[in-house]
Amino acid sequence: MPSVGGKISASTLFPVAMPDAGKQRPAMNRLKKLQALRKQSLQRLGQTQARRLFVERSGGSAAKAAGRRRLAPVPSNEDWARLKNEEGLLNDSLLDFHLDRMVVLSSCADRVHSFSSLFYTRLSEGGWPQVKTWTKSLRQKELAGIFAKEVLFVPAHDSTTEHWWLALVICPWAACPAPGGCPALRQPFVAFLDSIDPRLSSCEVDSENLQVLLQAAAAADLRHQTALKLLREYLKKEWLDCFGEGAEEYCEESIQGISIEVPQQTNSTDCGIYVLEYARRLLDDPRLLEHLCTYQAAPAQLTLVPSGSAASLRKRWRKLGERLMADAIPRRRSIPTPARSAAASATRTRLQESFKESLALLDSHLPRLASQGACADRVLCFDSRFYGHLVKGELEKAHAISAECRKERAEGIFGRNLILVPCHDTESCHIWLALIVQPWAAVALNLGDDQPFIALLDLAPCQASSKEHHAGSWKLLKDYLMREWDECNDLSGTKRRPRSFGLTADYRAERVRELLLRTPEGRAAPRAVYGLLELANRLLDNSAALKYLCEHQEAPPELLAPLELQKWLKDKPDQLKVGR
Repeated sequence: MPSVGGKISASTLFPVAMPDAGKQRPAMNRLKKLQALRKQSLQRLGQTQARRLFVERSGGSAAKAAGRRRLAPVPSNEDWARLKNEEGLLNDSLLDFHLDRMVVLSSCADRVHSFSSLFYTRLSEGGWPQVKTWTKSLRQKELAGIFAKEVLFVPAHDSTTEHWWLALVICPWAACPAPGGCPALRQPFVAFLDSIDPRLSSCEVDSENLQVLLQAAAAADLRHQTALKLLREYLKKEWLDCFGEGAEEYCEESIQGISIEVPQQTNSTDCGIYVLEYARRLLDDPRLLEHLCTYQAAPAQLTLVPSGSAASLRKRWRKLGERLMADAIPRRRSIPTPARSAAASATRTRLQESFKESLALLDSHLPRLASQGACADRVLCFDSRFYGHLVKGELEKAHAISAECRKERAEGIFGRNLILVPCHDTESCHIWLALIVQPWAAVALNLGDDQPFIALLDLAPCQASSKEHHAGSWKLLKDYLMREWDECNDLSGTKRRPRSFGLTADYRAERVRELLLRTPEGRAAPRAVYGLLELANRLLDNSAALKYLCEHQEAPPELLAPLELQKWLKDKPDQLKVGR
């Protein structure tokens, strides 16, 4: 017999009569049909177009490792919700998705075969006739089918108790007697990895829970005995169908059932999680699989209880599922050509030019709107260079811009109720507007009800206007406020000038809230800068809107009204000639 690590060939396993050549006819006929179809398509469409008909869309590393094998589809959002919910029970879609990809990506993929989670259900309902075609694709690749594998993963489901557990068929080929009466190098057996099996626990229990444990132990013994009987019958039938009546006799009675000591679940909902955890440990380290096949007992690493709580275990599997799902998304490889490179470069150039024009338009008209508004004495407006200095880390230049405000008032920017800051991302050519509201209210001595906050106005699609996307903007502006407070008060003592207004209290940047204001629904404009100017005009022209923003910390009704961009541009033609 070959070693566990070696590849099993049909000639070394079965020296007796081989199956009839007719067994290979379906595959040969299918190959001939494909060749004939390809020849016809070449004649009808030409070689370039016909070649596309026979190219599979590659999904990622799992799809490439699986080759022609079809992997389980990506679960739906309702299925993923089961994994996110701590009380949710995993279903067959989640188990098949994870188990299929873990098997094909493991280093022992050529020695392992995993059945679908529906396999055991169909087998228990109708026996071998219900599942006799489930190994058809495997036989086309391996003449011996499942008997060329060392381990068969069979996820099983108990419909009565809604319980998942795992059965491993170890060395199914070893039930065939060795030629010449030689002792077998391996013993076939079925290993049961069950997360609810009180027979494996040696801890003492009180009399109240004893009856419950006895019932659980009896249920585990019943499902294991039933599974052993079903798998024995299946392997016997599969052997005869694979190798014919003339093959060596298959001794299914020599296959024993062994309950393996594995960690037990601590609640009534994590059985599916534990099944995936058992499979992951065995597939991650082939030495564990080798130990299980050789000694018919669990290795030490398999008996370790998962660290952390049940919620943390589900969180780890959610992260693994996200990586597998990202890998399962089909990808198309784009071949770079001179024409494509030139077109991409031209598009990037036009986008950069439009971006620069938009910033120039915002810098030109936003200060004018602020100075002509109803609250001009309480509003300050910076240009886009200010935020560019913050992004590049040029803090001295940023504070030099706000120093002009300190010349007019000793308290500088902290004497204003609203500060407008045009923000931008050069890489994505994305523009939005930051509103720093009541920055003075974050001082430690402030005991009033005023709340400082930084609100953002963004007309981009939802994926670019999320809070995660703007986390960096809030951090830059908060850091700037803290340093600007020190500049105004000269708390560092390095400046040779008297303190501006003598407040020695600390500035608490953690008091500054982070808000993402609602904006009107629908498209703003071909260039979002026009929509930002219209929203700024609504806010600055109406003192009630600014008061509502400060008191309620949400977008006033004036900002949520539908944009009337064309009407607004017509009313103010002289202000928006630049950059149109």
